[in-house]
Amino acid sequence: MNPHPSELATIRVKTKSPLLRQRYGSTLFARTALVFSVMLLTACAHNTPPDLTQHLPEHWQHQIPEAKLPAPDLHAWWKSFHAPDLDVLIDQSLKQNLTLAAAREHIRAARILTENSPNKFLPDLHLRTDDLPSPSATTSYFRAGVDSTWELGLFGKRAASQQIAQSELVSVEAQTQMARVSLVAEVVRAWVALRTAQQQVLLLNQMIDQIQQQISLGQQRIELGLSTSNSLLALQSNQSHQIKLRLEKQSEIDQAIEQLALLQGRDIGDPTLVQPTTLPVIADFSIESIPADLIRIRPDIQQAEASVLQAAGQLGVAKAQRYPSISIAGSYMYSVQLLGKFSFHNSSVHGVGSFGPEIDIPLFDWGQRKAKAEAQGAELNAAVFSYRQTVLEAVHEVESSIASVNAQRQRTLEQIKMTHTAQHVLAARQSLTSLGLASKLDMLDDQQSLLQTQLELAEINKDHALAYITMYKALGGAPIYDPAPPLGKSSNLSKDAPLPLSRLGG
Repeated sequence: MNPHPSELATIRVKTKSPLLRQRYGSTLFARTALVFSVMLLTACAHNTPPDLTQHLPEHWQHQIPEAKLPAPDLHAWWKSFHAPDLDVLIDQSLKQNLTLAAAREHIRAARILTENSPNKFLPDLHLRTDDLPSPSATTSYFRAGVDSTWELGLFGKRAASQQIAQSELVSVEAQTQMARVSLVAEVVRAWVALRTAQQQVLLLNQMIDQIQQQISLGQQRIELGLSTSNSLLALQSNQSHQIKLRLEKQSEIDQAIEQLALLQGRDIGDPTLVQPTTLPVIADFSIESIPADLIRIRPDIQQAEASVLQAAGQLGVAKAQRYPSISIAGSYMYSVQLLGKFSFHNSSVHGVGSFGPEIDIPLFDWGQRKAKAEAQGAELNAAVFSYRQTVLEAVHEVESSIASVNAQRQRTLEQIKMTHTAQHVLAARQSLTSLGLASKLDMLDDQQSLLQTQLELAEINKDHALAYITMYKALGGAPIYDPAPPLGKSSNLSKDAPLPLSRLGG
């Protein structure tokens, strides 16, 4: 049975300079000059990231028709609701949400490591001590000294390592911005659900009161022999149905308040949200962004780009490992000979230093380094394909959301027409009732029809608002704040300064 290549011996050549004393100064200079000459010749080696240029349409295929208002600010799109209480909720959630607080600390950690990553290829310094007994156990040696190693990071290894560190930072920043986009969308969704349910509860209260009036009139008609009990049973059944629906809407109110409390990082819901307000109708607007803007804005595309750059950096490291590794090392060691049993009497002290290059040349390893480089090349290709797929999915997601906004807009307009018609019918019925040409029972039926139409309008208006939220989430709409404080300082959730999300260039 053939052994696995990783179990076979690896042949490499290692060289390290001998001890160099002061009289070998010329040799030291020659060897040092040779090392720096190699470094200068190979420092230009750089792993170029792949071209991520992707053809995108110049305009969206779906457009908001007859738009008269300019597009809302992508980083403050929820202000188009013109609701001060929603602005306060968004601001508090961005400052106090615990998920974002954790994300800020992740970014702070990534920034610390990224800023420190170039130090990997700077000289280090160690102080070491040890003791070594002689084989005959008649004496021992105590050694102490300092040593330093400087890995040059040639053949593109230094640049590739820094690229990996920077891509990891961008990936964490993109994940944080993705969480911020989702947070804003969830807060607005919960707020829309809250205000819609509150508006529907008010309408249902009116419907239940009017049904009670119809029941009272129905009982009078039964007593006068003008009607049967079947009509009364139908009214009572309708009233029970509306009461049940009101309980469901009240439950939606409670759930929305609890959801907003969770998103705000609060242990209890905000009592000021209990006061109902009307959900505003979204006005027509235009969309100024183009598909190419998604590459600049959407955090999932930025994260996919960071994955490509990370794969490119890992490929650069794998390629660099196929070439010699060159370091400059130096040390100075003192050795104290201890004679007899724990006696320093007649002990001798010696010191010696060394300085020179350390070279590791891989000659034969059964193709393991080559296979690793080829595998990293395949991973890079996979990352590029994933990036392009992410871009396509983002474009289609926005197109679908725009189409949904258009459809919900048409539904809203048609329902508004129906509401106006019901209002005109009720106004005509009230005029006839005041002239004695129509009964009060007929007028109550028309009022019920109007309230039912308004109830449906509130639900359709909610669907329109949710489609609007989905569209701006697909566009990557969210405020961009500084996700981490300066190094050496703890995060402050109440102070966030605007700072654009950093991105890597090609």
